[in-house]
Amino acid sequence: MELREYLQVSTDSRKSDRLKLLFFRDQLACDEFAQLWSLAEEIDGEDEALLLRGLAANERASQRGIVKPRGRGLGYRLWRQAPEEDLLWMVRAFTAAALDFHFAGGDGNFMAAGGCPVQGLLASLPVGVLGKGLGRGERELAEALALSQLVTGALLPESGDEPGFDGLVAASAGAAAGMTRLGDGSPKAAEEAVATLVAAVLGSPEGSEPSMWQYVGSCLAGQAFMASQLALSGQGLSLRFGETRCLLGDWVKRQREELL
Repeated sequence: MELREYLQVSTDSRKSDRLKLLFFRDQLACDEFAQLWSLAEEIDGEDEALLLRGLAANERASQRGIVKPRGRGLGYRLWRQAPEEDLLWMVRAFTAAALDFHFAGGDGNFMAAGGCPVQGLLASLPVGVLGKGLGRGERELAEALALSQLVTGALLPESGDEPGFDGLVAASAGAAAGMTRLGDGSPKAAEEAVATLVAAVLGSPEGSEPSMWQYVGSCLAGQAFMASQLALSGQGLSLRFGETRCLLGDWVKRQREELL
C-alpha cells in the first residue's frame, strides 16, 4: 500500500475523496492488527512532518476553544476545572475545545482522519496530549498518530458513505490504539484497546459483559459530568423525561431484537 498517499488523502480536510478512501479502506481491512502496527513504523521523515504539522494545527484549534468559549463552550468549562496534570481531564478538555471551535465555524486548517475534520480532531488530540504528557519524542508521537490514522481508515464504513457516529467511533478507536502505543503497549494490547472501545461504545454483547462494567461505568461517569456541564450552560438536549424514557426503551428493544 502507498502509505504516504493514504496519509495525504486521509489527513486532507479541504476535500474528501471518498472513492480513494474506500479503496484504501479495502487495503487496510485485515484480520491481523499487527499489520497496521508494522505499517505505522514505515513512515519516513516526510510522513512524520505531515503528521506533526497536522497535530500542531489541531492543537491550535484546541487553544482557540480554550482561551474563550466557542459554540457550546464545553472545552472552555472543562479546562478551567481541570486538576493540574490530569491527563484524562486534559484529553477531554483539549478535544472538546477543538470541536467547539470547529462547530462554531472556526476557520482553522485542521488535520482530518478518513477525510473528515471532526474525526481528525478526535483521532489526533488525545494522542498528542498523552504523548507530550509522557515526554515522548517526535518519532514516537508520529508513529502513534500514523497508527491512529490507519485504524480509523480501516474502520470506515464499507458503503463509502459520509461517516456519522460510526466515524466518531472509528476515530476514537484509532486514538485508543495510538495512545496504547505511546504507553509502550504491544500490538496485542493496542488491538484489545480498539476492541474494548468499540464494544463498549456500541453496546455490543461483549461490551455489556460484567467484566467490562468498570470500564463502561467510568466512561459513563465522565459522560454524566459533561452532560451536567452542558445543561448548566443552557445547552443540554431539550427532551422531556418521557421522551428520554422512550429513547432508552427503544434502544433496549432494538438490542434485544438483534440478539434473537
